[in-house]
Amino acid sequence: MRYSRALALAVDPRPTSLVWEKSPPAGTLSDSSVHRRLRAQLGDSLSHSILDPHRIFLEIGGCRSPVGRQLRRLGFPALSLSAHYGAAFDYCSPAVHSTLTGWVRSGLVSGVFFNLDHPSWAGSEVNSLRSVSHPLGLPCLSGETLNQVLAGNREMKASLQLLREAISCGLPSMLLYDGKSVVEHTPNLLRALAQGGNTVTLDQCQFGGRVRKLSRVAGWHVGPIYSLALRCKGHHGVCSLSGKRHLLPRSWSKSSVPTARCSIPTKLCSTFAALLARAKEFLELHRLTSLVAPPATL
Repeated sequence: MRYSRALALAVDPRPTSLVWEKSPPAGTLSDSSVHRRLRAQLGDSLSHSILDPHRIFLEIGGCRSPVGRQLRRLGFPALSLSAHYGAAFDYCSPAVHSTLTGWVRSGLVSGVFFNLDHPSWAGSEVNSLRSVSHPLGLPCLSGETLNQVLAGNREMKASLQLLREAISCGLPSMLLYDGKSVVEHTPNLLRALAQGGNTVTLDQCQFGGRVRKLSRVAGWHVGPIYSLALRCKGHHGVCSLSGKRHLLPRSWSKSSVPTARCSIPTKLCSTFAALLARAKEFLELHRLTSLVAPPATL
């Protein structure tokens, strides 16, 4: 399908059923401006693709576009969406969310990578903001801490609704989140995992990261992901892979905390990209062989 035709099909006329935990802040862009900017960015990404000028990978959440960058290096078009890049790319806003839903349903998307990196879901914040019995926020919260939790809930719900749409459409999908987070106890993620997701636990230092950072990865329609399950066997804060001491949160400067929190090792990102690309090519090959297969004899 040519991307111009796909663009015409990509605006979903049906409203999404997403229930917003907190109303998004009023932006300066109208819905038509958001749609126009997204379509322009999509067309530009597809036109510069080497391997597939008709369908695109999406990277939802995070910052710095690490997985999207690796997909582009492989020759595939990829578009990263996060509030870090401006209102037109804030996947939590209704206009952007409905557009992305339309892209997924129309067949324009090759696969999706999700990164739940909001600080309120980080394991170190659980005791003060969330608990296993109250994963969506402790009832005693108020003021700024309540706003932080509501913002994290909003990102989580927007991401996981898009994830469930992608899974239902059979798209290769992957989700990365903090291994100490209570997000696994939310009904939203439990419903997604019930759709056949495989999960593994890993330490990011085993992929070249300076921080040990226990993480969980879930995958749908991407084949086995057990090769990702690498855990650090080092002791006393020393990495078993590099032999160097792990970078600890208390050693981060205030300016480096956001960078360290959202940073993903390049080797891990390239592995995610390779898994998504391989799954995409396998599904396309399967579709082609099913089209040319001889009819069954009676």
